[in-house]
Amino acid sequence: MKILLLFFVLFNIGNDIELHAATIQRVESITVQCSQSRKCINFKNKIKQEISTTDSFPIIINKIKYLLIDPSVHTFEYFFSKRKQSNLILKISFRKIVKEVLFTTDLNISEQRLKLLMPLKKFSYYGQQLDINSQEIIDKFLVDNGYGDNKIKLHTVTDEESVILNYHLTSGKKIKIEKVNLVMDEKITD
Repeated sequence: MKILLLFFVLFNIGNDIELHAATIQRVESITVQCSQSRKCINFKNKIKQEISTTDSFPIIINKIKYLLIDPSVHTFEYFFSKRKQSNLILKISFRKIVKEVLFTTDLNISEQRLKLLMPLKKFSYYGQQLDINSQEIIDKFLVDNGYGDNKIKLHTVTDEESVILNYHLTSGKKIKIEKVNLVMDEKITD
């Protein structure tokens, strides 16, 4: 008995599911394509252990979603082969791990002190939003320590699984407050 399912699903973790039409009889094979080969091998082994092609399509997809509950998974999508409608293809992208955080600066501030401020730490998962937050934190730290007109540039070195972050910090002149005048009104009390 043929089952007609209308599904082509693009699933981005944390976002809504979009449904599109495709005709599927039943799943006979599952092909996994990943952005990181070592993790791909692990995931293929999990699929072999946990998923049976005798399961219905919705059960297979739910099992796959369960297997992908992992902070290293960035996005995944699944669709059916144009040549063989019964071949389910999974594409998975993984987040890269921060291998190292480095600072190049002409300032008189220790690299260790800057590293303590950073939300991006060694062995954390790299994300663009964390990078933006890190740059804002560095700029705030420099301004709080009297450095104005700061320029922060990020240079990255990536491989399949990791990224090295090198922040180049350049600041303008150190700002010094020489005199503070407080004008007091006698009517104001503590």
